[in-house]
Order: sequence, then structure tokens, then C-alpha cells
Amino acid sequence: MSETHVVSALIAKRAELAAKLDDHHETGKRLTADLKAVDTVLLLFKPDIKLHAIKSKRTRKRFANSGEFPRIVLGFLRTAGRACSTDELTAHVMAERKLNAADPILTRRVRKHVTSHLRYYAEKGSLRQLKADDRQISWEVGP
Repeated sequence: MSETHVVSALIAKRAELAAKLDDHHETGKRLTADLKAVDTVLLLFKPDIKLHAIKSKRTRKRFANSGEFPRIVLGFLRTAGRACSTDELTAHVMAERKLNAADPILTRRVRKHVTSHLRYYAEKGSLRQLKADDRQISWEVGP
């Protein structure tokens, strides 16, 4: 009662995941070697340093190139021809950049960036801020 197309698809998926895992193992080996090299040099400069006390520092992935957010936001506002809410603009940016809109943390980060750019351009006079109600702010192209 095995469905051959299902089995074939699962075999292909397993092979793909195994390849990704191999790549990550190789990356892990390279990072470990790099870390050991940095530790060795650190110990040359400061022999009494406690390497285990140095906490790891996560870096964030950039989700837009420089100048891309304003281009997307201002372009959308110009073509819309009407006032748009911050949430609407955030959703458009996320769709344009193919970001996961279901991720609340990412959505919050993108909304912060969008809001920052909107305020900047409002201060410059390129945009006008309209209050729709207590919670929503709408934006339209300037004077």
C-alpha cells in the first residue's frame, strides 16, 4: 500500500536535508578551526585571559540593503495615491522582500525600520503623517 510518488518525494527530501547537514558540519569544522586560531593569538597577547568567560555574540542578518526600505515605502505610497497605514506599509515591504510575515519578531523589526524611515521623511517634508485613530497612523506623500 505504499504510494511510490510519496516515497520518492520523501527520499528526495531526505537526500536534500542530508546534504544540508553535511554542509553545516563542514561549516562547523571551519568555524571551530577559526575559533582555535583566534584563541591561540589571543593567548599570545594576553596569556592570563579566561577564554571560557568570553560570551558568544549573535549577529543579525540584514533584511534590506542600504536605501532599499525608503525606495520600497515611498514608491508604494506614490503609486497608492492615498494614505497608507504603517501596518500596510510594513506588510508591503515584507512582501516585496519576500520575508516571513508570519514571524512576529521579524514583523516587529521591519515595522521599526519602516516607522523610522517614515518619521525621517516626514521631518524632511516628503511625507505627511495623518492620525486615523488612537492606534493607527497613516502616511501620505508630502505637501
